[in-house]
Amino acid sequence: MKYKLLSLLFLVILFLPMIAMPTTSQAEGQPVTEMTWITRTDEAAAIMEVARGDADVFAWSMPLPKYQGIDPSLRENLKLVRSTTTYFDLGLNPASNVIDPNTEGTVELLDVTYPGKIIPGLILWDPPQNWVNLTDIEDYSNLHFNPWGVKDMRFALQFLVDRDLIVSRIMGGSAAPALGAIRPSHPAYDRLKHIYDELGLTATGDKEHAQELFLAAVEEVNSVLQNYDMALELRDAADAPGGKWLYFIKPDGSEEIVTVYFVIRVEDERLDLGRQVADWIEKYFYIKVERIERERSVVTPIIYGKNLVETSTELGGVVWSIYTEGWVSMGEDIDVWARYDVAFFYAPVRGYGPNTRFYQYFWYYYDPELYELGVDLYYGAYTPENVDELWSKIEEMLRYGLEESIRIFITENWEYAPVNKNRVTQLAYGIASGIWTLWALRTLQTTDGTAKVIEYSSTGALFMSPWNTVLGFTDVYSELMGRQIRDFDFYPRPDTGLPEPIRVEDYSVERGNFTIPDTALIYDPVQDKWVHISEANDNFTSNFYGFKPETASVKVSVTYKFGKWHDGTPESMADILYLYGFYWEWSFDDSVVTNETDPYYDSEIEESAGWTLSLIYGVEVVDEDTVVFYTDYDDVYDVLVADFVAFWPDTAWPVLAGSEKLIVEGVVPEGASLPYGWTDREDTCVGISWIDPGHAADVRDAIDDLKSTGYKPSYIVTYPGFEDYDPTGFYDNVLSFIDDRDHAMDSNGPMMVEYYNPDVNELKMVYFEDYIYPPGYWADKFKIIIPQLLDVSGIPDFVYAGESYEITLTLGLVQVAPTWAELEPTGFRIYASLLTVNETGGVIHIADIPEEDIQEVGGGEYKIILDSEFTSTYMVNVTTYYLTITIVHPKSGESIVRTIELIGLGLPPTTTPTSPTTSPTTSPTTSPTTTPTSPTTSPTATPTSPTTSPTTSPTTSPTTSPTTTPTSPTTSPTTTSPTTSPAPGVEMTTVAIVAGVIIVIIVVALVLFLRRR
Repeated sequence: MKYKLLSLLFLVILFLPMIAMPTTSQAEGQPVTEMTWITRTDEAAAIMEVARGDADVFAWSMPLPKYQGIDPSLRENLKLVRSTTTYFDLGLNPASNVIDPNTEGTVELLDVTYPGKIIPGLILWDPPQNWVNLTDIEDYSNLHFNPWGVKDMRFALQFLVDRDLIVSRIMGGSAAPALGAIRPSHPAYDRLKHIYDELGLTATGDKEHAQELFLAAVEEVNSVLQNYDMALELRDAADAPGGKWLYFIKPDGSEEIVTVYFVIRVEDERLDLGRQVADWIEKYFYIKVERIERERSVVTPIIYGKNLVETSTELGGVVWSIYTEGWVSMGEDIDVWARYDVAFFYAPVRGYGPNTRFYQYFWYYYDPELYELGVDLYYGAYTPENVDELWSKIEEMLRYGLEESIRIFITENWEYAPVNKNRVTQLAYGIASGIWTLWALRTLQTTDGTAKVIEYSSTGALFMSPWNTVLGFTDVYSELMGRQIRDFDFYPRPDTGLPEPIRVEDYSVERGNFTIPDTALIYDPVQDKWVHISEANDNFTSNFYGFKPETASVKVSVTYKFGKWHDGTPESMADILYLYGFYWEWSFDDSVVTNETDPYYDSEIEESAGWTLSLIYGVEVVDEDTVVFYTDYDDVYDVLVADFVAFWPDTAWPVLAGSEKLIVEGVVPEGASLPYGWTDREDTCVGISWIDPGHAADVRDAIDDLKSTGYKPSYIVTYPGFEDYDPTGFYDNVLSFIDDRDHAMDSNGPMMVEYYNPDVNELKMVYFEDYIYPPGYWADKFKIIIPQLLDVSGIPDFVYAGESYEITLTLGLVQVAPTWAELEPTGFRIYASLLTVNETGGVIHIADIPEEDIQEVGGGEYKIILDSEFTSTYMVNVTTYYLTITIVHPKSGESIVRTIELIGLGLPPTTTPTSPTTSPTTSPTTSPTTTPTSPTTSPTATPTSPTTSPTTSPTTSPTTSPTTTPTSPTTSPTTTSPTTSPAPGVEMTTVAIVAGVIIVIIVVALVLFLRRR
């Protein structure tokens, strides 16, 4: 059989018009200058608000099945903006922190080595220090076996997961299986997918092979554990889903079932995904799974900010083992950016390991070769001349990462965010990122220039991470809002993915061998001043740079575009200098030099900014708005090089300085028990949030103290020419800003926060009148392409099992911005699924149309073929079927979803008068209205009954024979009256069928209408 019963496509009925006419003019739009943000805890309710016009945008993308229950008349009001840049994976805790110091070897970690070898899978919870010697353990109650501390056990998970099943049953078909960090919609996928094939990875998985790999790993681990009077042992158990549990036997003879602690997110499909994977782990790996179901704000500080071997009170006093990660890319990809994807997820660099963002805890998983390759990919110099080498290393990293399996990717999600098409007249959505790109809301236009945007939150919170631009804005909710308030030097275009200059007026990139001039400086955090790199502290440069460079291979000139801060202060080069000085200061731990604790150091800041700064050898201010950078970083496009070295200040520096003061002094915010920090860390600190009225008040007081003491930041005044910089006016403006608005989110983007009410979770933004670009400036700067469904032909009146049909779609493709143009209508991707509805109105997915049966004819025409094999396999019942067609184009972020109603009549009627089952001499005394009462009624007879409800058709037993006679089985054909004859030229069977079908259609429409009202 070439047809799959479980679809990878869209299991949803969208009763929209079958024909979409070419785009016509709509109400003239106005750039949005007022934007109100609210939350809803129910997705369906939020969709309905947008459909009714009570809100304009639901800034939350969802699989298509989420839209199936919407009233068709309201669904007409929605435009669905597609995104393919959200994806799910399983993050594994690979911690195995017990060492045998007496075995020959070395445990090599990032910054330290230990004698001996790691004992595979052993994890000591809450140890006295991160790494412990087995010989020092006296109490074995906290010693456990962590299967994800063993590489081969992690790799077995790759084969255990049936991604196809998750796509069809949990994601409703609105996703694609993702086998690794390079997902199906990534521009580099076709070039790299051979890696998945070579490793034997498939969408369906192979549970038997997974079990074989896992049990082989158990034997391998046992060969080591037996040397320490420990073992893993399988034992029969009646309560185990797989009939056995795996036991861990400790050196003191105590034992326990091997257990993993699975942190499962509850807000979306990850809840069911996690539960399904947990079931598979228990059944096939014989490991007990404790399911810890929590929402984001609880678990994120633990997963990414806590020591991987420390127990968490929020999780019930255990160490997490596995986590349902979810990611959203808020910009478009370009093919060579695959380098960053594989390095981020597999090396891993940037700290989201899931080995936490702390260097000192990062050591639990460290492969020197893998990590160095990741650093090279993320920060190395690659040009058009050595791009082949780059691709070779990307392939190596992808293969290595899959084999190590610290992450198991599951799905790339095909999701849709609704906007009200009657009010929203324009937005530049991302081709892949959809609503998540910065540009979607920045280019938003509505009929009256105002917009109400809904965010989804399972807890009702408007955002879930602190609002500060250092280590805050880590959730998509706050980031989506924050990107309208803040500004950027560059941001990826929604159409090509290449960085578009926003606050950069001009840039140039030169390559060669440039001596770093005396006027090009770096900020030395040990000396607390700007110096030429040759004069920097030797210990600083040796630890931060590894050497003291005298030359650079790349020279980048960047001319900034200055405007005003939201408090009214003009932006200037001083803001640029402050930002670079700040990040150099906080990225280096002075204790390496001074042997004293450095309060101006944060390991997460080092992870986020340190590598970039370590490649900048000099910053030369050449005039009031131009800086020249000296670096060894290079890339295949000049704009990527400029984007790498250029920072843009998005927070007024007095706010940063006040926050520094609060954090360094250990101030505890009112109502909290922990001091301020740059981000939330369990049992450590509270992330400072400039939008929070209480935090803003503390920041205001700190700024006032700085002003009263005459504080001038060394980040600015130690740079030659800025010694006389006077910050007094800036201090005054920022203080007034906070007093007036009760928050400290003083930035420089197009929107500014007018008010925030945490009691009702509402935030209002208004357009900043002194912004450098006028409202609507970006509206016509990007290419926006939309597909059109111009016509559908060939829809059959009825469908008979065993016969073939062809439905023809006529498609168009138009560019609506920056100019209007008709494009060649080719390259569409069309997906079609056959569905039906049960007696309760539930959608039943039957099958998808095979890819080879959706064919491009040419000239914008595409054929969908329902061949005889398909109809005889899936359309044998007398019922109403629905063919749901989804049309997408790789150049557009907008989709067309249409549903065609097909009346199935089962097997075609036979017309040969000699057939005993269809003889026209059948007794006329048999009432056609009685035939439905027979449990064996033929589907071909159903349409003749005016009392048959179309909603009961799907419940017809599949064992019903299509050849059963329409009369009672006790009625003999020989009792047919000889005086009855059919009308001339028309058989009575045909008349009955036609009449019945008309009645069926009327009743179907009526029932569906009443149900949905």
